[in-house]
Amino acid sequence: MASYCLSIFSAALAGALIGILSPCGGLSKYLRLIISCFLLCTLLWPLPSLLSRFLEDPSTLLPDLPKADPEEYESLWDGALQENAKDYFTQMLTQTLCRELSIEEGNLRCRVLWDETDPEAILPLRVTVILRGSAIWKDPEPIKDLVKALLNCECAVAIER
Repeated sequence: MASYCLSIFSAALAGALIGILSPCGGLSKYLRLIISCFLLCTLLWPLPSLLSRFLEDPSTLLPDLPKADPEEYESLWDGALQENAKDYFTQMLTQTLCRELSIEEGNLRCRVLWDETDPEAILPLRVTVILRGSAIWKDPEPIKDLVKALLNCECAVAIER
């Protein structure tokens, strides 16, 4: 690989020197074309050997990937799916609270603590509603009551500067 990079560098340097030393005029267009073709050939020089090696045995150019257990992929998939579902739930809760309480979306956000004792049914254990801006003047009791009615879980209201 080092020799390939060195040959590209040398070809570019030679082409630049020839371009600098050549006289300006009608011949310079053709000289630039020849230098460009020379550089292109230098760049594509290892392609035939790589192609023949690939046609003989395609696995020679592919990296050796570790063989993973399908159950491992399934657990990774399930974990990612659960995290996305939690994020979506939190976003929908935030939008619902903003709509029901007439609060701008930027002034209210929710944090949810999840009960993960049962992997089949992950439920919200506690919701913290964080208010900022003009929403800090809202009464926290209706917020707590709404969350309790929607999710039947504990709720706390906090103020953020």
